[in-house]
Amino acid sequence: MEHASEAADDVDGDTITPRLLDALLSGADSKQLQEDFLAWTISDGPKLLAALGGLRFPTLPEGSQDQPRSLVGPLSELLDSAKKHAPVQGTLQTLPPLTARQVTSRISLFFTSLVSRLIASRKCLSDQLLQLLAELQMLSGTPLRSLRQASVAAALGALQALLAEAAVAFATVAELEGQQATLLEPGEPKAAPAAARLARLCCAVNEVKTKAVQLDAQAKKMQETVLLPRLHDTAPAVRRLSLNALGRMMNLGLLWWPERVLRSLCDPATEVRVQAVELVGAWFEGSDDHAAEAPEAARWLAERSRDTEPRVAALAVRQLRRAALASQLSDSNFEQVSMLSLTAPDSHGLLRAEAALFVEQHLLPDPGLGIAVKRGEEADAEDIERHFTTEHGLIAVADFLTSYLKDHLLHLSRRFVEALWVRTDCFRRWAALADLCLLGEGQGAARGVPCLPNRQRLALLFVLDGALHCAEAPKDATEALLPRLPRLFELFASEEGSFPDVLASITRRMICSACRPGESEVPLPRALLVPVVTALKKSRSKRCGQADLAEALATWAHRSSEVQAATSQLVRDLYSSLEAQMPRPGAALTRHPPSLGDCATLSPLLALGRRGVDLWSLDKTGCSNNILRSTVHVLEAFNNQVPGGQPGELSVQRASELIELMVLLSTWRARQLTLSENGKESGGFLMCCNLARACCAKVMGGERHLMLRFQAFSGFLLLLQLEYLGHKENSGLPTVTEEHLLALDAAFQAFYSGRATNCNWRQPSEALAGREVTSCRWLLDRYLQDGDDLEIPAEAQAMVAASASRMLAECEHEAVYTSKAAERLLRELENMDSGDLEKASDLQLAALHLLRRLRRDGGRHARDACQGYQLQFRAAACHAKEKGVAAGLQLASMLIHLSLPHIIPGSRAATQLGKGLALALKGYLEADLVGGDLEVLVPWLRDPCCPLPGSTAQKLATGLASDYGLLGQSITAHPQKRPRPWRLKAAQGVWPLVTALQGLTSGLRHSKSWRDKMQQTARRRLRRRKDTAASAPNVSADGWLTPLEKKIGTSADAPPTPAPVAKRKRELDNQPRPPASGTKRQWRLRDDG
Repeated sequence: MEHASEAADDVDGDTITPRLLDALLSGADSKQLQEDFLAWTISDGPKLLAALGGLRFPTLPEGSQDQPRSLVGPLSELLDSAKKHAPVQGTLQTLPPLTARQVTSRISLFFTSLVSRLIASRKCLSDQLLQLLAELQMLSGTPLRSLRQASVAAALGALQALLAEAAVAFATVAELEGQQATLLEPGEPKAAPAAARLARLCCAVNEVKTKAVQLDAQAKKMQETVLLPRLHDTAPAVRRLSLNALGRMMNLGLLWWPERVLRSLCDPATEVRVQAVELVGAWFEGSDDHAAEAPEAARWLAERSRDTEPRVAALAVRQLRRAALASQLSDSNFEQVSMLSLTAPDSHGLLRAEAALFVEQHLLPDPGLGIAVKRGEEADAEDIERHFTTEHGLIAVADFLTSYLKDHLLHLSRRFVEALWVRTDCFRRWAALADLCLLGEGQGAARGVPCLPNRQRLALLFVLDGALHCAEAPKDATEALLPRLPRLFELFASEEGSFPDVLASITRRMICSACRPGESEVPLPRALLVPVVTALKKSRSKRCGQADLAEALATWAHRSSEVQAATSQLVRDLYSSLEAQMPRPGAALTRHPPSLGDCATLSPLLALGRRGVDLWSLDKTGCSNNILRSTVHVLEAFNNQVPGGQPGELSVQRASELIELMVLLSTWRARQLTLSENGKESGGFLMCCNLARACCAKVMGGERHLMLRFQAFSGFLLLLQLEYLGHKENSGLPTVTEEHLLALDAAFQAFYSGRATNCNWRQPSEALAGREVTSCRWLLDRYLQDGDDLEIPAEAQAMVAASASRMLAECEHEAVYTSKAAERLLRELENMDSGDLEKASDLQLAALHLLRRLRRDGGRHARDACQGYQLQFRAAACHAKEKGVAAGLQLASMLIHLSLPHIIPGSRAATQLGKGLALALKGYLEADLVGGDLEVLVPWLRDPCCPLPGSTAQKLATGLASDYGLLGQSITAHPQKRPRPWRLKAAQGVWPLVTALQGLTSGLRHSKSWRDKMQQTARRRLRRRKDTAASAPNVSADGWLTPLEKKIGTSADAPPTPAPVAKRKRELDNQPRPPASGTKRQWRLRDDG
């Protein structure tokens, strides 16, 4: 072990205990361990156990080693030191769980050998052994988990040695008593040797019986003080250790407490339940000695088969596969375990496999699926025998599936195949699976054989589909099944129920496998084309069947021109039929058209469009334009959106299909516009997108069905994104009107009103034609059905809210992600725990994504920063208006705290954010959009990283104080000294806002360079005073100028007497002004003089 030597060096004493500690922690060889074992002294027991737990046991006082109560003081000292010092690396307190189990096993074996040696060395129990047992009992109850774990392991090892030696002693007593009884039999008189032997036997019996009684008493005491309390210990590792020791003693025949083990099956710790299940299964392994406990054990294991932990459930079912336990199951428990192979979730794959093996072993008649047959015997068997075994097993599987599953649950048969796929070859017999479905049909050799029931045929088709999914449609399956597909279509395409869906799935897998690039092509039968096209046109399936057939047809069309022509003709026929059914644009709709309720035309067209068939380019007659306008007209009329129109009765399912058709046509037209270089078509495309987007906005704002609103919102965003393609020529952006924004806000109000729980917006995808689907498509396919009164569960409503919020946060149009709906989203961050994002709800994560996106965009441009700050201001103000100023301030603080990346002073991002914050404050104060308390803006100004410049803050504070009459007034003054109420405007929070702006201004003014600037100004002022004093003339005592001759003498070069001040000033005014570059100090000096 890596840190074993470090742990050994930390122990005081001689070299024996550290070496022994190193051997126990690292698992040294048995020879070295035996040498250390023989040289080790028993008095170092507490010291060794403390060192194994990573602790340093204090030295005991002399003369107190024989008193167990003397450990109370050192244990208290040990508890105090454990709180102050970190544990030593490599000991039980720092080891991983699996390594710690190995160490405790070595400790148990060591103390088992130690106690056995001490018992065998004396005729009675020695004082050292009794002292050791007393110390182990006391240390097993210590509150330190590591020391308690090591002590319990040692005590349980000692208990096993006591029970084993007691059993040997009692057996010896019984044997000696038997010999004694033989010698005491009546008969001939005993000779002297016999009498001496009898005397020795009596002494031996007394000695061994005394020792056996002592061992039994000590063993019972250890059971009561160590084993029973530790089975209910607070630490799961100690409970598992005690349970494992109990099971080992039960297997050795030393104890028999089955009720204790069965009670541990309900332990809260997973590892303890796993250990208990393994111990119960070991009772019935290869023997029937414990048949009395089988009914109770089977009942408890059946209950554990529904355990939330997959390991416990799978292990319980594995134990129930034993014949002794399976025969004791009740009918309900037997059915429950069998159904686990079909109903267990995907996360419990091992449980499904064990349950499937249980079914194969106890339900299917022999030989079942041939899992028990050895590989060699299977290779030696003839082909006819293997074929018979395969057909027999497949029919037995179909019988089981039809008996345990109802018609609408037969699709779960795929799970049974997945569970046994790697364990049997019966599901790889493709021809046998198809022939069993065709049994008794046609003019072949088996035409006289009775047909299988339809439910068994359907079950076999699901088994075939599941096998193709597991095998990923190999070449041998394609070659065996493709010739039989036309016949299967002829028999089952017109059947009711799930026949068309499973047949469509098999067809898609076969055709996609045959057309897969990079492999040898398998010829596709031409006779299959007509059944596929016919089934697609007449399919009554909601989603799956038509999607599978459309996928197969689109894939086949890339390989065959004949199939491509047939697909194009099918699209044109569907267009013509749909155009005839749809009303003309502008026509009055006074009643619900009956033909519109038929999905035989609309659904196949949608399936082809979703699977990659270009619906726009295949239209050569202009039907798509008429259909698009008619769709908009129908949706507006039959959803009560036209003023004065007649109320309609359009079903929710049909309205959803019309919205999807409208979006699909726009998408395929956008693709054609992208591929073509003709710019003249952009005008028509923009008109098409505008009409469709306006229709989606109306449905989104006025529809009462939640899922239909959600689909309209998704279509609205998609159409808005597509309009960018039409604005490439003029470099413009699509316009989102105020009416559309109001509809968006109404939709989000409906999304948020019904949510009651939190749900992951990344719903586990459901395979649709071999592809994963988005959460939006998953929700629509699952909950958008006919009937307006369909109740949507709370989880689905929460998922709608989370998905819509994520789409809003990722939208690229600024009018959308800065709308009122975005305000509702940001308000979800009020109570978010910023320290643990894993506990955040999906709405909070979407809001966090939007908030950090606003920060990133604002760091690039001031305009984006202004929009981001204004959105946060409005969200905080609305929140304060509804829930109070404290809630608004809390939301503002969370918005500031969660915004990333952080603002770095002096960076370009900080400059742009500062400009944007100034513009946002000005705009918000001028517009007064909310009309609430202005105090909610204060957290952005008091942020230590506020990027607002000081000059801008001063101007805002001055302007705000001027507007509200606060100039010349102290904000901290007495309320009576403040301006009169009639001089102020009705605005709340003005004083805190002005205070924050002034604090920001003073804080920026007293920056790091403030002292330098003050010193520079003072030096300039002193220099100016010095120059003024040097150039000023002397003044006499009477206040007049001293004559110059007294100062400079009477020389010829003396300057003339200066003129009076007034005259000199008039002369200067008549002279021209000096240039701007001249010094101004001279003029000031003249004025001072």
